[in-house]
Amino acid sequence: MVPYPPGEATDSAVRVYADGLAGWLGQQIIVDYQAGGGTNIGAAYVAQSAPDVPPMAALGYSGVSVEPYFALVAPAAIPISIRQKLNDATRVVAKRPDVAKKLSPIGLIPVAFTLKETAGFLRQQGTKWAPVVKASGARVE
Repeated sequence: MVPYPPGEATDSAVRVYADGLAGWLGQQIIVDYQAGGGTNIGAAYVAQSAPDVPPMAALGYSGVSVEPYFALVAPAAIPISIRQKLNDATRVVAKRPDVAKKLSPIGLIPVAFTLKETAGFLRQQGTKWAPVVKASGARVE
């Protein structure tokens, strides 16, 4: 699910990865756009579709705009074997020269984190931005 409309940088990155993953996994990857409302429509969609995966706003990140990064995440109930297979495929795609060539013009650099590295990075981002969010007085309603 992509909370932005087609045609933006996010769309370009998602499509490059979706195409690469489709070839690697041998199945079609469907990109579902739920754009609008400053990503609130997408967040609501995720909340209904995967209730154990909180949207960023529910974690206190509403309205924060920083250097972008993209990560594939899945509900904790998804078996580790499936999460690992997706991560392996994503890492292969990220390392392909054609992927870097397609993403470079829009200012994106593919990085191939392991599951453990991704979890660590996301924890680090939470730690980094939690004081900013707290200091702003932002709260989830």
